[in-house]
Amino acid sequence: MPKTGIKLAQDAIDAHQAVNDKKSKFCIFKFDNPEDIKFIVLQYKSESMDDTFDDLLSKISKEKAQYIFYNINYTTKTGQIREKLIFVTLCSDDHVPLKEKMLCASTKDEIKGKCKANGAANINDMDEFNEKTFIEVFKDA
Repeated sequence: MPKTGIKLAQDAIDAHQAVNDKKSKFCIFKFDNPEDIKFIVLQYKSESMDDTFDDLLSKISKEKAQYIFYNINYTTKTGQIREKLIFVTLCSDDHVPLKEKMLCASTKDEIKGKCKANGAANINDMDEFNEKTFIEVFKDA
C-alpha cells in the first residue's frame, strides 16, 4: 500500500499505552482534519478499566473512520477468563466518505507499527460492531 504521509500523533500513542497498561479500557483514534489530513489523533480515551462496551458505543461515530483499541474480557468454554487487547478499524461502507475509506485502509500499518495488539479486524458494517462479534473474532487470536 502506498505511503500517505499521515502520521500517528503522540497523544494517540500515549493513549494506546494507557490501554495496553490496563489503565484504560479503550481508546479511539480519528483523522485530525477532514479537509487536510496530516495526523491520526486521539479522539477519546476511557477513564478506567471499569468502562463498558456501551461506553465505547456512545463515543463512536458511523460518519467517520475510526481506529479502536479495546481490552476485551470473555470466558472460554472451559470457564477460563481471558483478556485481550484488540485493534479494530471501524469504517462504515454506508456512511464514511470515499476519501476517508481509502485513507483508513492505507494508514492502518502506520498505527500497527507503533501500537501493538493481540489481534486486528476491520468492521465495515455497524451491525457487526458489538461485543459478541468482538469475542467471536478474537477469542482464538
